[in-house]
Amino acid sequence: MTNLVPYQPELTQAQFLANLIERFPTIAEEVLEDTGLIHLQVGSLARYANDCLAKGRLDEVARVINYFQNTVEKVDSNTENALYVSFLEHLEFEGETENAKQARLLLARHYREIWRQLRAQ
Repeated sequence: MTNLVPYQPELTQAQFLANLIERFPTIAEEVLEDTGLIHLQVGSLARYANDCLAKGRLDEVARVINYFQNTVEKVDSNTENALYVSFLEHLEFEGETENAKQARLLLARHYREIWRQLRAQ
């Protein structure tokens, strides 16, 4: 018989949001405005990444992608779902521009495939 141990996320939703605001103060007001609505709060990060991509700020896009990839598996299931549905799915990385190609390459292969599947729906 196996003893199942409940999953304990490394970061609570509150810790995730505090960390998000600390790392990306530019979106703090927008995140705080949507308190209690995790999908809208996480959507702020997607809008920020897309804005940076449109402005050719690939260094900042890379910082956002690194944050996502280093955080998504450390959070509770509701926050994880928001990161996939309201962040990853909404990244506007399609097209053949050099910026779009570079942005796609910032995603680890696993997340790039999930992004493609989410965008195909």
